[in-house]
Amino acid sequence: MSTKESRATDRTRIAALNQQIQQLVTEKEALQKRLDAYKYPILTLPNEIMAEIFQHCLPAPPHSPPPFGPGSPTVLTHVCSLWRQIALAMPGLWCSISMDSAPDTLISCWLERSGTKPLSIQTNNMLDSVESSLLHHFRPHQARWETIQLRVDSQSLSTLLLPMPLLRHIELDGQDVPAGTRITEVPALRSAILWEFDQHMVLLPWQQLTSLALISTTPEECTPILQEAIQLIVCELVLTGALPDDQPQITLPALERLTLTHYLFTEEPAPTGFLEFFSAPCLKRLRIVNRLIPPSSLERLLEKHDNIEEICILGKRGHGMPTRQVQYASQHPTIKFTLEENLDEWFEDMEADQTRMAMRRLRSFIEIPLFE
Repeated sequence: MSTKESRATDRTRIAALNQQIQQLVTEKEALQKRLDAYKYPILTLPNEIMAEIFQHCLPAPPHSPPPFGPGSPTVLTHVCSLWRQIALAMPGLWCSISMDSAPDTLISCWLERSGTKPLSIQTNNMLDSVESSLLHHFRPHQARWETIQLRVDSQSLSTLLLPMPLLRHIELDGQDVPAGTRITEVPALRSAILWEFDQHMVLLPWQQLTSLALISTTPEECTPILQEAIQLIVCELVLTGALPDDQPQITLPALERLTLTHYLFTEEPAPTGFLEFFSAPCLKRLRIVNRLIPPSSLERLLEKHDNIEEICILGKRGHGMPTRQVQYASQHPTIKFTLEENLDEWFEDMEADQTRMAMRRLRSFIEIPLFE
């Protein structure tokens, strides 16, 4: 039962509670003020430093980041408003685009965000031609193409015949490219990787290249090209077919790195002895599959080329260095002799010409540097 005394006690208690509440509110405000004043270390960095960090999150050209998920620049836009602001103000984050799994809307978005930056366009699937409907997104930006990696069909080919003033590297599957096709308006082109390019002797301005890889080529097909490509510094040939009886000499005065290996997706013989027809006075590094080295071939090579620093023999893992190469190593202590796993190990027991994994592994074997 409420009495005068109990009501007075309740009022006193309420006043005390209100005082405690006010003290807690004051304490809360002080704590919140302290939290608001705290700066997370990552957010104290200048935007320029953050931009540099963001740039290093991406793979180096010509490799493109995935459109979504880890490794994609879109992830950076989902962390906080500041990161989103920085990322969207960086055209360099959006100028390397993969056509493999990106939807049309995303391609258009990235192209817009890339501003006026040079573009790197890539597909990891060199077995299928890029659809013309997909390539049309990139046509208005062709003057910005810097690196491209794709397989085109006859309908899409016309795109590559237009001027590409910034193009520095091209990787192209020529299986569907008509013979006699010329890609000429590419004044900055220095590096090329070509797949299945039968009879494409005039495809590129070979004389301006410094790096070239030809995958699945015969000595007869590649010799006229190499004779024109006199500025090559790096050359990699995945060879097939026998050496012709009238094989001419190939002189590459600037060549420093040469790779010769055998294309295993064919029953044609290996062009053993092809190495002997190369004259490269500046050669420093040679990678060559063991089956392409006839007896005394390396000895004659070393007699003609006194700048060689490294010879890498491509063979099967666990087989060790061939005996005669061990002898050469002991006779030439200033030259580094190494043994590297060859394509044989990867492609044994595989239907390689129908296996995407095999094609990716073949591509990983190529060491062509960009923009040297």
